Amino acid sequence: MGFTGSLKRAREEKGAPMASRIRDPPPPPDRRPEVTTHDALRFLATMKRELADDTKKYDEFITVVVEFKDGRMDATSLIEYVTVLLAGHPDLLRGFDKFVPLDYKVSHGQEAGAK
Repeated sequence: MGFTGSLKRAREEKGAPMASRIRDPPPPPDRRPEVTTHDALRFLATMKRELADDTKKYDEFITVVVEFKDGRMDATSLIEYVTVLLAGHPDLLRGFDKFVPLDYKVSHGQEAGAK
């Protein structure tokens, strides 16, 4: 058919809702997107690859996470431990940030290779 501008204008004048082109806003900055089991497994695979020459660190990480999950360690202690354990691995620290509450951000905005 031809030009429908007048029909569109007529609908607007009658109060008929027009299709919105505005997308949903992003989540507020104080909320993180949900993390999935797949995200956790991908992070662990990345850790295993990055720490391939230092498997003791990987094993320690698994141990402290299990202690946290079992209630033998609180969140603050876990995050402090992981921060020390992964010192020198800013990419892993940023990856771990995804799993902790915003109040406990680990990497503090460090860039890879920052000194």
